[in-house]
Amino acid sequence: MYIPFFQLGCVLEINSQRTAAYLANVVDICGNGSFRGTHSMTCDCPPLHWLIPDDGGPAEAATYTTPASDQAPWVDSDIAESSQFLGFVINDVTVNAVTSRSITTRISSSGGGVVGPRRNKERRFDFTVLMFACNELAMEYGFRWLTDTLGSPGCDDGCTLCDGEYRDSCPPVDGTLPSLDKGRWILKNVGAVEGPVYEKPPVEGMQCNVRMVKFSLVSEYPWKFKCPVNECIDEPLAAFPGWAGGCNNAEEFFCEQQYAYCSVSEPLILGETGLIIKIKAGSVPLQHIDIAITPDKFGYECNVGDRPVGYVPLDPCDQIQIPIIPAGSTLIYDTSIESVTLELPGGGVVDGTPYISTKVGKPPTFPTIRCGDFCIRVGVSECSVQGSPTMSIQSVHREL
Repeated sequence: MYIPFFQLGCVLEINSQRTAAYLANVVDICGNGSFRGTHSMTCDCPPLHWLIPDDGGPAEAATYTTPASDQAPWVDSDIAESSQFLGFVINDVTVNAVTSRSITTRISSSGGGVVGPRRNKERRFDFTVLMFACNELAMEYGFRWLTDTLGSPGCDDGCTLCDGEYRDSCPPVDGTLPSLDKGRWILKNVGAVEGPVYEKPPVEGMQCNVRMVKFSLVSEYPWKFKCPVNECIDEPLAAFPGWAGGCNNAEEFFCEQQYAYCSVSEPLILGETGLIIKIKAGSVPLQHIDIAITPDKFGYECNVGDRPVGYVPLDPCDQIQIPIIPAGSTLIYDTSIESVTLELPGGGVVDGTPYISTKVGKPPTFPTIRCGDFCIRVGVSECSVQGSPTMSIQSVHREL
């Protein structure tokens, strides 16, 4: 598999463009005679890494000169040899996710068999990587840095695995965000399971300058993901004017549902799209939350005012019910990775599964959408809509 760029978490970067630039400038970085033999390399891709301005302006291609001046991820100003390590190039990657499926079958009394549910296993990457350095000291530093980086905990805290990012093709050169996202994939919850270990030197007599290592990474999820797309952000769950002052216990019996709508489209025929639905309670607990996902080919489900006379709303293909969300808390229902969490007002995060209603005897469902237009409807009790509660919805495309 061809991967010109791979990044793990906040630190590890394997970027053939960066390494090619350093090898082209090896005399200035290493000094005359330090890099034995000759080695030149060109990156067949246009820029692999782009800088996105905070103001939303055009993306700018990253350029590289020396590890020290570029502040390469492995450079430590207190360790001189770190600036003489030149980086990595992926020689080969084997991915096992597509074929790692298991399906159980059982014998049918009427003949033949019965096919059970399919289970997609974790996604594993086996890397063979070339390392380049000016000398033996820098090479050993680079190997130590790689070992430490692969064994480090996640970026957020010591109990969280990192996310990974890779390209399986070169990006277009126009620098627009939709173009840059082509060929770019995200891996969730990635950890090292083997290595790194040295392999036989690829060039005899140049093991101080070129070495080959192997290591293996595993993503806990079987899918590869695209970056989330904002569909509806901080949409207010506004109450009817007559109820804006709140309700007492007697009036709560007569409270109706207040609805907010969000249209989501999935035009691709490959893969499927998960939803990240965030519902934030206001100053009082949000009650009787109902999330419905309905096909919306003509737009009548989300645009209630456009419905023709006599239109009968469609039954949702998926419906999730949440009895209550505590005041000031945010429930995050993520169907792309099949998780439910609750963010507390103080910033803590806890399992949100207990907040999902299972009164019909079923566990929470994690619906995804395929190829079409859909309406996401969020209903809440209008008596609990106080203190500006909101909903936000993002879509996340994923493939095996």
